[in-house]
Parts: sequence; structure tokens; C-alpha cells
Amino acid sequence: MASKSTPSSLAKSAPPTLLAFSFESLTPATYRVTRVAWSPEAYQIVAGLREALRSPAYDKPKELPIKDLRLRTQVYDPGVVRVNARLGIGHPLAEGDAVNMLFTTSAPAEASEHANRAVAHWVDEAVKKIRGLKPMDARIAQGLRTLAVNQQAIVTQADKVKVFQWATTEATNAALPQTATGFADLADYVAAQLVGKVIFPAAGPLRREIGSTLDKGYARLLTDPEVVPMGAEAPCSISLGLTITVATYPARPLPVILINMGKRVWTTGPKGRFFGNDLGGFVLPVGEDRAFKFSIDSHRLTLDDDYRAIAAGYPDLPAGDQLTAGDLVRAGGNYPGNRVVVAAAPGRSVEKVAGRGVTDLDRQLAFERLTELLAPQGFTPWGGYLQRIETGAKTLNGLIGKWDVAHHTGTDEEKAKDQVLQEWTRELHTGLNQFYDGTHRILVAYQTGLHDDAARVEATLTKVLGTKGVVVTRVLLPDHVHGPRAWGPEGEKPAPPEERGKAKAAIWTPWIAEQVKQLTTKKQDLPHGIIVLARRNYGAGQYDDAISKQVGRVALIKGFAGANVQYLLPSASAGVTPSAAQLSKFQMRVLNGWRDLALKSVGRMPIVPSRLAKRMPFVQQGNQPPVILGAGIVRVNKTRERKNKTSFIPYVIELDPVSGECQATLLLRAAGSKQPVQPVSMRPLKQAVLALATHGPSYLAEHSSPQKVLVERQQLTEAFLHDVLLSRSKHHQGREIVLLADTSTLNGIWRWLADAQVNPADVRLHGLTEFQKALPNVTFVRLRHNHSPKALLPTEHVKVSFDQPDGTRSEPRLSARWADAKLYRLTDPSVGLPTYLSYGSRMFQPVRSASSYRPTRSVKGDKEPPTAPFTKTWATPNPLEITVLQDPDQPARFQPDELAFLVETLRSSYDHFGGWTTLPGPLHFASVLKEYVPDYVLAEEEAAAKEEAKEEKE
Repeated sequence: MASKSTPSSLAKSAPPTLLAFSFESLTPATYRVTRVAWSPEAYQIVAGLREALRSPAYDKPKELPIKDLRLRTQVYDPGVVRVNARLGIGHPLAEGDAVNMLFTTSAPAEASEHANRAVAHWVDEAVKKIRGLKPMDARIAQGLRTLAVNQQAIVTQADKVKVFQWATTEATNAALPQTATGFADLADYVAAQLVGKVIFPAAGPLRREIGSTLDKGYARLLTDPEVVPMGAEAPCSISLGLTITVATYPARPLPVILINMGKRVWTTGPKGRFFGNDLGGFVLPVGEDRAFKFSIDSHRLTLDDDYRAIAAGYPDLPAGDQLTAGDLVRAGGNYPGNRVVVAAAPGRSVEKVAGRGVTDLDRQLAFERLTELLAPQGFTPWGGYLQRIETGAKTLNGLIGKWDVAHHTGTDEEKAKDQVLQEWTRELHTGLNQFYDGTHRILVAYQTGLHDDAARVEATLTKVLGTKGVVVTRVLLPDHVHGPRAWGPEGEKPAPPEERGKAKAAIWTPWIAEQVKQLTTKKQDLPHGIIVLARRNYGAGQYDDAISKQVGRVALIKGFAGANVQYLLPSASAGVTPSAAQLSKFQMRVLNGWRDLALKSVGRMPIVPSRLAKRMPFVQQGNQPPVILGAGIVRVNKTRERKNKTSFIPYVIELDPVSGECQATLLLRAAGSKQPVQPVSMRPLKQAVLALATHGPSYLAEHSSPQKVLVERQQLTEAFLHDVLLSRSKHHQGREIVLLADTSTLNGIWRWLADAQVNPADVRLHGLTEFQKALPNVTFVRLRHNHSPKALLPTEHVKVSFDQPDGTRSEPRLSARWADAKLYRLTDPSVGLPTYLSYGSRMFQPVRSASSYRPTRSVKGDKEPPTAPFTKTWATPNPLEITVLQDPDQPARFQPDELAFLVETLRSSYDHFGGWTTLPGPLHFASVLKEYVPDYVLAEEEAAAKEEAKEEKE
């Protein structure tokens, strides 16, 4: 079908297209689903068997092979749409209740037969084969099998869900599901309309990825693999995909359907890694519209129970205990009845693979197709009734914007560059004078073999900052504080992270003491900051121990009395002479790292007052800029496996725009449920970081019951926020305060922030109602990210066309671009809860005419040259949702628009970073706190994602 051309004259004034759909409650829409649950008798058996396997009767606790049953139920029942990750096993069960295992579109009788058969085979082929299973437990398992064979292990219930009918909250008219599964059912209903349909032009139809929760409002779909050319490299295999998310908004009586387009990248040569998250793969059955996901061991690339359960249902698939993911896909992953694909994690593929994300052009075309397909079901594009708020925001801002002009843009006007460079230097030294008495003292600690790079660090910093601006001391690192984890000769796992962390700290301690002694002997002051030059890649698939950086940061900041730490990779791989291009990039990395070390570590934002004075009426009227409080929680680990042993550190960071400096207060608690909580009083950010590093791991609550942990964390966090808000309100009496609440971390803890609870006329905290009346100078603003739709605009000049299968070309049409550095007000929710979408900017020059998976033609006059698929990473910015919560019973001290502008200003007014951050300052500076949490188990768990993100950028 030919694409319609859009006049470029309309592109400038056109409102953005939000990638979201809305619906009306009166539209009839019924979703038929069958709930599949354990029978009470079967549940008692399986729950008892689970506890028996964990009992002291076994030398080492054992676990039920849940993955096997989870996949077996999916394979046996073609209608399954989502499965409980633990199949309900371990869930508290009241007498007479049934615990749902899965949801399916199969009829109840068929669903019961499929699930009972899966349970019976599971007992025979997985449970009874548990190594060392006690005879008593084998007999218990046989009892479960008997129930399943007699069709008594499972109960089913047919359900007809009116997915467009939702309840609302009394106070604010926000949408509420009528059942616990309301979010999931609506997402599944939308997904059902798209399965088997072509969404991305010239690509294949969508398959459904079976969900792993029963209550979350999202669903994922993906296409069969597409082969994309990679220039001189071998072609890469990808699948395009959609994520459907059901989202609510303040004061909106119905939810919205968010659509996010993405890309799965596959590899035929996965590489193992000594640390990191497990890989994943999919089995894509021929002639079916579903995708089975399985897990792959990170180190050996071996396959788990879930793949073996899939293979049991599809005899054409290879099987065997020694089978690896590499074996599965080495010849392309094609089998008579299935296609097998393995996900390509960055840096973990033998071949070069495409980057993540799809282009804005692909998003726009897919959304247009979705609009056609969903219209008959009553869905219409949700425009949000957006109103543009002019802010004067730019891509680059402040001190770093001047840096970019002086050092990056390559302008030919040397006089202008020199003038900007001088201005940048003057402003920089103002910061050095404020925080470092004019001279930033740096210790450069380098690994053996990196002496030349250490010299380059000193030379680069001295050249840019001058001999008065920086003093550099170079010193060799001790051995064994960095390097790969040590595996045993027979492949035994390395020591636990706590043990490895203690060993590394024991090496750091005497080395630090010696450095401090030498400086003291020479009557030299301790450094303000430390740059550590250390390798990440040691060859042969070995990488630096994931906990090395965290141990180093904690040891160094403690040993050098508050010196912040910045890690830096060498200019080239070991044994390789760096090229001119590599040296140039290294110099830029040195300066970028130094900016974080010197400026981010203190939370410096000096340009905020001048920007507010230009556009914020409250400041223009002669008032001082408001003090900004950012409240959130440092949650280092969010994985299910760690359960209660998760770092959990409530914080409030304060930014006084007048001084441009950040302070912070924290709530800590030493390990052990009997320990008292230890609030860290408000102090400069660097001192708060030192207090955190010195304290040790802080979980805030430790109990055997997750529910008890949650309740105690809620109580302690709310008490902490209550005390801090009262204290800062009194401390800044006579001055306005704006509290920015980070809902992404406070979610479930400060319950008042949820859409169903939030009410500016009744702020609830620490058991108090109408708490806002005790804070006459505090205004509340709620922030959420990763919750709102991406926005696209038509390009002003870029037009594209496509080669059609019949040899013709489509009509030229405008391409698409993201909403860059723009602020919009949502007028769809009621005016009582003003809500905004703040779209940031990326320092990235995209090819607007490109697709991620097929060639296009860029229309330039009479010429239409081809454009190859864009195979690098493409990330369309997500908005930050801003909701202004001013008590309607009190005189408004701010206009809602100016508070939204304030937040946008705080996203892009840094000295250390010229672009936009996801969260505004001062919340952005919580990332500094997170780097110094002395919890090495968590450091190991999180390192993989960080390292892979770095590799993808590189």
C-alpha cells in the first residue's frame, strides 16, 4: 500500500504522535479466559514436597524443577498466554482457596486435561529424577501424579472479562481495575488482536511471548527472525517486537495502552562469561503463533530444565545434558518443525551484531498499522490533548555546552572558539575555587603496564585545567585488587562475593595506609579524588571481577578520608599500541571522567538560578529560587533470588540553587534485625557518600517473611521522610521548598504516591492525614519515568520511499523524529492534578531516513538514493512524567507550568554533563550514592548490565 505524503509545511506545527491508545468504557469488549489453578489437595502435596526438599533431611537443600513444569504447561496447552513464574508454589494459601498457575484461552475442560497431563509427566520425568530424592518424598510425588492422572490435580474456571469497564477512586477519579487481574486481562486482550498480524511493513507476523506474571499489565510479541545486512560484516539476525503496557494516569478514569517497539538481536555464536546474567533463547514452532523462552547458563552456555521441557514436546529438537546454546544455533538454528534463536548480549557474541532499538521511522509506520488493526475493537490513538509549554530548553546546556563548542564542534571560527574556551575555563575555576580551594588534587592509581596511560592522564588534565587548577600524583596499584575471578581447576565456582570482597579489601588496606603515610611524610594534603586506571578485558573471555570496582571505591573513599573515585579504561587493549584515534578518544574519556570526579561528586548545578530567572515567574517576582528536595530509595538489587537481602537506603538530597550545592541525608541500619536505625544527618553530598561507604550494607529490614520486610520498610521509610520534611521545612522557614518524589523507587513504600491513593488535599505519611498542613512552605511534585509513551513528530524535510515487491516504489512521505527537548501538558486528566510529559534530548545524530531492518530511499528532489538499514543502537527518549500536587484548599504558591519548567530545567543544568538526565537534579545525584554501597553480592549482580551497556556504546 502506498504511503500518503505529508506536506512539510505541516510538520513544524503538527502535534506529536503519542505511541498509545485509549478507549471508551461504553464500548463492548469481552475477553474470554480460563484460570487454571492447583486443586487444594494437589497444592498441599506440592507445597509439602517443596518444604521437604529444603529440610535438613538433605545435606544440601534442593528445589523443585519449576522451570520444567512452567514450560511443560505451555507446550501442552496451545492457548496459554501467561504463567505464574513460580506456578503459585510457596504462595500463602487460605483454606478453600485455589492458587492460579496460568491463564489460557483454551476451554476449561481442555485446559484441565492439558495441565493435568503436564503435571503427571513432570513428576515422572523431572521430580522423580531429582538426584538423591528420598524414598518418602518419591512416594509423596507419586501421590501428586495419581491426582493428575485422575484429572484431580487441577481446577479451572471460565471467566468473561469486560476489559473496558473500570472502577475509579473517589478522591481523584483515577482508574482502578475491578479485579486483581484487570491490568493483565486488558493487555492480553490487546495482544490477542495482534497475534498473527503483520505490524512492521515487509516483516513477518507477530508471535506471542508467554507472560511470566498473572497480574502485570504488559504483553510482548515478536516476529520471526529477519536477516539484516551489516556492511562488510556478516548479516545479522533480528526480530522486531512490541511491548503492550496498560498504564493509569492521575485523575483519568480509564487506563491507556502504551506501545513500545523494539528489536531482539540473535547470535549464532554466543560466548560464555565468567560473570553476568544468564542468556536467553526462544523456540519458535513452525505453524504456531507463540514463542517459548528458555534460559542459558552464563558461564558454560548449558541449557536448563525449561529447554528440556520444550524439547520433550517437540521431538525434532536436539536434547542431551551436554547440549549447549552454541550447539543449538551453530548451523542457523533451523529444525524441521522449529526455529531456535539465542539472544545476543552485548560483547558476548562471536560475530558482530546489530545494536538495540528501532528507528523512529519504523515506530511511526508500525503505529499507523496498529491504528488500523485496533480501530474495530474501539481503540483510538491517545493524543493526551497535549499543550506545548515553551521552555527554551536546548540539547546542550551550561558549562558543558560551552565545553562542547570549544572542543567538539570543530567550528572554523577560531576566535569564537577561543572566546568560549576562555569563558569555559573561567567558569570551571569558579567551581574549583568553591569546592577545592582553586586546586583539584588527584591521585592517579594505575595497573602494571599502564604507566604511559597514567602519564597521558596527567598531561591531559594539566593542559586543560592548568598547573594551578590540578595537581596530579601517579602511583602503581597493588596486585590482585583487579583481575578475573579465579575458578577452580575442575571448573569449581569462585569464592562467594563477600569472601572475595574481604580478600581484596585486605590488599587495599595496607597499600592505602602506605600512600597516606608517604603523603603525610612529605607534608602533602590528601587527594580530593582518585582516578583508577584498570583493565576490564583480560583476554580468553576473562573479565575483571564484577566486585572489583565497588570494593575499590569503598576502600579508597574510606582510606583517603572522602576522596571520590573514578574508574578509567586504558587507551588500548593489552599489548596493542594505541592509534591516534584511540588516543584522541582516551583524552576525551579522561576529561569526561574528570568532570564526574570533580563536579558530579559534589552535585554542582550553578546555572539553575540564571535559567529560572529568565522563565520562572516566581523567581522573576523577586523571590529566591525554591530549595529542591529529592526523595527516593537506593535499591541496589531488585532480583527475586536475593529476597530480603537487598540494599535498601532511603535518602533525601537537597539542592539549594543559590549555592548550587547538594546535601544529603540517609537512613541506614547495620546488618541484623535487632540493630537500631541510624539516620545520617543532612551534610554535603561527598560527606554523605563517605558515611554510606563507612557504614556497611544496609537492608533496613530483615525477616524470614517478605511481607514483614515490606511492612517494616514502609514504616521506617515513612517515618524518615516525615522527620526530614518537618526538619527542612522549619530550617528553611520563610523560603519555599519543592519536594520531588521519585516514584520509581518509592513505589509500594510511600503508598500515597500511587494513582489510586494520591490526593493533594490529603497527603498521607507516617500514619498522618492532611500532612501538607504541617508543611506550609512545601509543594509536592511526583515524578515517574518509564511509564509514559514515546512521542514522534513528522520530519520537516526528510522524505522516504520504499521499493515494493512488484518492482514499483511507494509514494514519498515524511519520515519521523522524536520529540526533542520538549515539555507538554496533558489536559486529558482533570485540571486538579496537572500532569506533564518532559521529553529530553540525546547527543546523537540519527539518520532520519533509515529503517532498522530494510533498505529505504531518501527522496531528495528527483533523486532517491538508497539508505541501508541502520544497525547501530537507536534509543528514542522516554518522557519523564511530572504531576504537580498542590493542596486545592490552600492558595497556590506556584503556577503548575512553572513547576514543570523547574523540573525540566533540573534535568539539563549540570556542569559535569551537557545532555539530559532521566531524573532531575538533585535526584540524579543518587547515582553517586549507589556507587559506594558496600554490598558486594549486589555489586556482582548489577555489574553485568553496566558492563554490557558500556560495550554496546563502544
